[in-house]
Amino acid sequence: MGIIPEPGAFALAGLALCGLGLLRKR
Repeated sequence: MGIIPEPGAFALAGLALCGLGLLRKR
């Protein structure tokens, strides 16, 4: 894999972090 991460991976990571944050807040 290249050193520069793909935009798709960034989007998936962001969605995962948002989901975990919302679940933890509840």
